Amino acid sequence: MTKYDWTLTIRDFARAEIGLKYESIERNKKSMFRGTLYAVLSTTELFSKQLKVYRHLLENGFDNPYMINKVQTPGCISCLYHEILTKTRFPNQKIKRIRDLSRWWQKSDLPDRIIDDINRGRKNEFGLRTELAKECPGLALKASSLLFEMLGYENVIPIDLWILRYLNYKGYKFPVPDYKTVSGLRDDIYLDAEKHLIEISKEYQRQFSGHVNVTPAVFQFALWSKNAPWNLPLHHFGEQAPAIKRIRNGMTVRERAVAVSKKYVRWHDPPKPAHVLKNGETLEDYLRSKV
Repeated sequence: MTKYDWTLTIRDFARAEIGLKYESIERNKKSMFRGTLYAVLSTTELFSKQLKVYRHLLENGFDNPYMINKVQTPGCISCLYHEILTKTRFPNQKIKRIRDLSRWWQKSDLPDRIIDDINRGRKNEFGLRTELAKECPGLALKASSLLFEMLGYENVIPIDLWILRYLNYKGYKFPVPDYKTVSGLRDDIYLDAEKHLIEISKEYQRQFSGHVNVTPAVFQFALWSKNAPWNLPLHHFGEQAPAIKRIRNGMTVRERAVAVSKKYVRWHDPPKPAHVLKNGETLEDYLRSKV
């Protein structure tokens, strides 16, 4: 008997589709650097702490490589930057990674080539992800895949603890890192896990064809959002999978998510109402149309 719920329904995939839309970032270098910074902070970090530190960096102007490179010299602004990052896990490691990332970003043409690939229809997804993981300081395959997922790529997958637990539940044997006794996956093991998850997602795509588009990215997001102990109101769509109509202090989960969305907009873009989709369609209308 597993303590996790690995049963995925049309509603789970429909929420995942919506969640990925709200997780997406603009296709330009400014937003892409922010997304890369967010991906670096995700390494060995609790989601709640990762988001809090990321927000503090953005609120204090540390959201571009030029500003971050300036804080490498002593001074008050440098103290503020280091104070924010000391709240992370392995702070010295993250300070170095972000410093090296900022220096690399100003010299590399890879961010421009990724944007060019997006504009051309995302034809070189796996090749560019692998190149980014090898060249960009602070990013390995997992963080690079997270960035690509936020950029709208649909086949590379951030293999996290939840994916590994799910694959082990399905009968595969993958080590689950705890970063104390078990480190992160080697590249060959990571790619093997990704290959198996892509095949599983294809099975769900065939099963729900005509209802939802179960890409590998949608499948990963559905698993993660259903099982991870995350703070739901911090997310744009902000809806708890098993309890759509749960009341909290007289408010539904959705109403609470909308109420706090103006405070917790992750990318500093104009706030988007969490309950309204295209053409005025509500989240509930969208989910009903998928069932």
